[in-house]
Amino acid sequence: MAPNNSDETCEAAVPKNQFLVAGIVIALCCHHRCEWEHYVGQEFFRRVGLGALEFNYFKRMTSWATCGMGETSRKAPTVNTKNEKQSNEVDEHDRDDDSAESNLDGIQGVLTTGERKQIGFLCKLLIDRGRIEYLQKRGYEAMLQHYTDLSISLENVLLTAVPSWSSSVPPSTA
Repeated sequence: MAPNNSDETCEAAVPKNQFLVAGIVIALCCHHRCEWEHYVGQEFFRRVGLGALEFNYFKRMTSWATCGMGETSRKAPTVNTKNEKQSNEVDEHDRDDDSAESNLDGIQGVLTTGERKQIGFLCKLLIDRGRIEYLQKRGYEAMLQHYTDLSISLENVLLTAVPSWSSSVPPSTA
């Protein structure tokens, strides 16, 4: 799954007024690459008083959960494999998507690594909650599931959904 396609996959997998799929499984990652215009949880965000600007802040802070701000459980030797051009590029997790988001840089020095990680995970959860509600409103039982330990991968969450046979949307006979 390409990083920016989680929401497009949700949208494409949910047909109008009937089920064409037996279930949906999406390995969620790269929340920092999500775009408001493609995000299926816009209705959820608006209902809780948030919009595109807040979404952009939250998506940027999701990288705090996964970008190696602390020590990992397995220390690998440091090998510099970047060429000169690569070393001059900014890591995509740290790149400002627009000038308003650069305001987050000031808060980073105030928070501990643990606090930033926790905020990052909460931001991921908020974005994923919008996806869950999107699927639930379309007759699916949706949930998040961890598929491996955090010591293996910090990107360890699946969004799964199956048709809810008790919903008002009839199951497909195909």
